[in-house]
Amino acid sequence: MIKNYINRIFLKAVKVMCLGGVMTLSTNVFAQLSGSKTLGAGGDYTTWASLASDIRSKGVNGKLTVTVTSDLTISSRVIFQNPTSNKPTSTNNIVIDGNKKKLTYTGGDAAVKLSGMSYLTIKDLTLECSANRSDLKGFQIQNDAQYNTIDGCEIKFPNQTSYSSSTYSGGAYIVFSNSDFDLTSSSSSYHNGRYNTIQNCTMSGRADSYGPTAGIVIYNSSSKRSSTPSNNTIKNNTIKNFYRYGIYMYYSNGDQLLNNDISKADNSSNRMYSTPYGIYAYYNYSTNRSTKISDNNIHDIPFKGATSQNSSVSWLCLWDL
Repeated sequence: MIKNYINRIFLKAVKVMCLGGVMTLSTNVFAQLSGSKTLGAGGDYTTWASLASDIRSKGVNGKLTVTVTSDLTISSRVIFQNPTSNKPTSTNNIVIDGNKKKLTYTGGDAAVKLSGMSYLTIKDLTLECSANRSDLKGFQIQNDAQYNTIDGCEIKFPNQTSYSSSTYSGGAYIVFSNSDFDLTSSSSSYHNGRYNTIQNCTMSGRADSYGPTAGIVIYNSSSKRSSTPSNNTIKNNTIKNFYRYGIYMYYSNGDQLLNNDISKADNSSNRMYSTPYGIYAYYNYSTNRSTKISDNNIHDIPFKGATSQNSSVSWLCLWDL
């Protein structure tokens, strides 16, 4: 009897210890994110992918600030997505402070994707796409991504000499598109992005190169264009090199292009499509704010120092229903 009693006590103690271990493990695995973290060698996160994965799996329960502490290189794209629960909000938002560090991407298509992501700010980061490909893309916004901000970043394509005039297979520094490959793809159910802001960014290519197909592409849903606001804001950016379109905006509803500087300032000779556009805007609507194109400076096209007589450039092309 004494032996059985001791066995029961021992088994109970083991059960309690195991339960405690499970509870601890559960708490660690599912703890939401908040506070201050670091990203870089020796930091809380040593890779961009691990940070994106943690946000997707855990969510947030407060404001999360991540400071980049070292330059990093990636060969596969980084994809930020909302978690299924504990999603970011205007209060519990996420800020990634690039801290003037560099993220080098060696692959093709988009380096960093915000796919259905919300309330994420990436600021003061240098994003360098180092491959020589015509389909290079820096940041991509898709799947109804909302209230995100790209602020004060440098997007560079320093080695690109290949080029494409195609909005299907070409590239851009920043693109709103539903496809990994096509610049002009959208869903019938939602816009690629709403209420996003791209501001204070500098976009440049290799000196005296053709550049990407477009500087910035905003392509939204044709079926939602007249009924659902997209209300994205593109302001105070500098685009120094592109091949065909400075800014390409299609199916806009309340999107605004404000005070952007668009040029071929990286070029000393003509390396452009035969009929380039400074700004190309097609099917513009307004639901709860005006679609607005104001105070943009389009100059030095098709090369630095050129005047309008040097090219068949269309400075501004607007089409409306």
